[in-house]
Amino acid sequence: MIIGAALVAPAALAEDYPIRPGDELDLSIFARPDLSRVYRVRPDGTISLHIVGTIAAAGRTPADLEGDIKGRLAQSLSDTESVTLEVASYAPIIVSGDVDQPGAVPFRPGIDVRSAVALGGGFSDPVSIDDTGSRMRVSDAAANARALSARLSALEVTRARLIAARDGKTTIEFGDDVQKQLDETDSEPLIAAAAALLTALDAVRDVRVRGQTDQLKLAREEAEAFAERRTLLNGQLDTLAKALADQQDLRDRGLARSDRVVELTLDTSRLRVDILESIALEAAARQKLERAAAAPAADEMQLRADLSALLADTEAEILQTTAQLEQARAFVREFASDRATLEEFGLHVSYHIHRQNGDETEMIEAVPDTRLQPGDGLEVVRAVTPPEAS
Repeated sequence: MIIGAALVAPAALAEDYPIRPGDELDLSIFARPDLSRVYRVRPDGTISLHIVGTIAAAGRTPADLEGDIKGRLAQSLSDTESVTLEVASYAPIIVSGDVDQPGAVPFRPGIDVRSAVALGGGFSDPVSIDDTGSRMRVSDAAANARALSARLSALEVTRARLIAARDGKTTIEFGDDVQKQLDETDSEPLIAAAAALLTALDAVRDVRVRGQTDQLKLAREEAEAFAERRTLLNGQLDTLAKALADQQDLRDRGLARSDRVVELTLDTSRLRVDILESIALEAAARQKLERAAAAPAADEMQLRADLSALLADTEAEILQTTAQLEQARAFVREFASDRATLEEFGLHVSYHIHRQNGDETEMIEAVPDTRLQPGDGLEVVRAVTPPEAS
């Protein structure tokens, strides 16, 4: 296989032109109108003349074949004063594949692949060139595909941002396929906006964590304060209880007044009430402490749940948008005919020249400007995936 236009030189259509099967040769022999006519070179590369017989022509120049014929006639005729041979017409080019009118195209000097495709009716197009409505549907499908592609890029950026936020990351990551999609739709502004939003969300997280830390500290201090107050009250209660017992003993022995016992009894009761109140306040403070301690984990779980729900919705939108995009692209690939649109939507057009080289046929990969030679076969192929560069 030969690849590239540089290796496909134009045929030298002069005296050094190698005659090919299918060429028509105009032979003129002085005073012999019975032999003077146009001869078509046979598929086996020969021509046949009366008197002389079969002569090999393919691969020889017109001058060489002319001399050979003149020499052979000289052996049989005495009045062959002049013999001239010229190429009357060249072997046609056979165009096949994804063209509107496959078949033989007349060769003319300088013809290239682009011209041959045009002579073959252009790219095959299921839509009639006069069907304006169909053309508009192709245009609408192309515009819709572009819009869906942009929307898909936005959704992919949103998905990556949600995943990063859910996992507590501060950077957005994309797979190779998604990055290619983003590059094709110039999504740098979307990525920058998503990164800024992710940074802002991280800042909000930090503020919330600091607030929760402060609340936890205050709740712990409050619980510890009530616990310490209860300890002090218990100490005071022990002291009062001892003093009350002493006063009751003295009263029983007639050494103390009864009103002092009553006073101490009332103080003891009030202190017990204060202790019970302190126990209740400490219990409430402990509950507040537990809630403050559990708040960060609970908030994080709720945030992850909310982000996961948004992520699921985004995934569903991505699937739906991808399906719609592929449908629009398939429609364009099926019915579009201009090269620019086809290549935009991933439909590669390739050209293969099949050229006879002796007993073998070589295949040459060409471009629109590649020159053709007589007898070439030109195959036009449209494929969704471009071939890998060799």
